[in-house]
Amino acid sequence: MSKEKNKNLPVRKFLDNTFGRLLNDALYDLEYQRKKDPNNEFLNSIEGSLLHVANFLQNNLPKYEED
Repeated sequence: MSKEKNKNLPVRKFLDNTFGRLLNDALYDLEYQRKKDPNNEFLNSIEGSLLHVANFLQNNLPKYEED
């Protein structure tokens, strides 16, 4: 692929191609939880956001990735 074609690649498509749907689903869930509880300061912090995404990824691993 040339750089010109990649220039206009949507973020959702990039994440799907690079990480699969798992990371995309984790980020979507984070935004959903933020909208559901906008006054949750921990979830709106960097640490809380990272922890939420990490927990989502860990709890939703594909079967072939589980120990």
